[in-house]
Amino acid sequence: MECVQSVDIRKLDSVFSHLGGRGVASSSFAYKYRPIWLKLDSSDHFILFNYSLRDYYYKKEKSMKNFQKPISFLFLIYFVVLFIERAQSLYRSYSLSRKEMFASSFDIYVNVVTMVSLLSFLVLICFCNKGFWASLVSKEAKVNYSMLTLTAGVILVGGMVHTEYTINGIQFASYGALIMAMVLKTIEKTGGGGDDTLMWYSLIYSVMFSMAIPVVYKSSIDKAALFHTIEAVVSLSLVVAFTYMLNRVFLTKADDLMSLVPFLIMLIGDILVLALRWKESVNSFVLIFASISTLMFALGRILIHYRA
Repeated sequence: MECVQSVDIRKLDSVFSHLGGRGVASSSFAYKYRPIWLKLDSSDHFILFNYSLRDYYYKKEKSMKNFQKPISFLFLIYFVVLFIERAQSLYRSYSLSRKEMFASSFDIYVNVVTMVSLLSFLVLICFCNKGFWASLVSKEAKVNYSMLTLTAGVILVGGMVHTEYTINGIQFASYGALIMAMVLKTIEKTGGGGDDTLMWYSLIYSVMFSMAIPVVYKSSIDKAALFHTIEAVVSLSLVVAFTYMLNRVFLTKADDLMSLVPFLIMLIGDILVLALRWKESVNSFVLIFASISTLMFALGRILIHYRA
């Protein structure tokens, strides 16, 4: 019988992770402030914890809020910067070339999508994210990250279409703030004594995946209508997939974001978008990051297999 009289609170994460739901504990484990015995099903070893689960989760939750405020401010930067950039594009398009905003089916699509994206974002951020606003001033506020990541995805839809007077540099600055928020959240969840390699690998993969989302650009090829349709479907599908990844980064351990279906949508969709417009213009940015994402997906699946 193995007995541990004192356990560092930071190491409990790795112990619970190791159990994977296989442990058997008395009800006192969750509710009483006294040492308890925990038996592992897979062996005859017992571990004595000097912390109850209530102690543990209280201290863990308290420590996990360390980055809540900077994360919220990074989301705010992402929202404000991207909203201003998208709004100025619509305003200048309307003021300077009003007739061109709806001159073709492509122009109608990108401008309407941007408008709907911004209006939907305003509804969500104003009425469905009270915890987010409170977290900007209070450390005790509880952020609904499920709603916050959905809100981030909704405004991203408008960022993935190329309207007149788009300012790419400002868009990338907003995306940088969102990526930094993801990094801080990952830092917040690591350092518990376990192996965090897969969590960091998954984070990097999700960022590469997001860069492989094709922006909907206007084309003059012979089959432009077909190309625009495929491009729009692929872009929207990948934004949905990335929003799912973003949700997992903020709500789960997120140590395996290399899901097969989103990857296949990215791979097949990007190949179609690149191939159809190859003679007119090669989207080198998408080509590079789609290639990196593909390589990382393959290596990631191998890594997960050997660590299972």
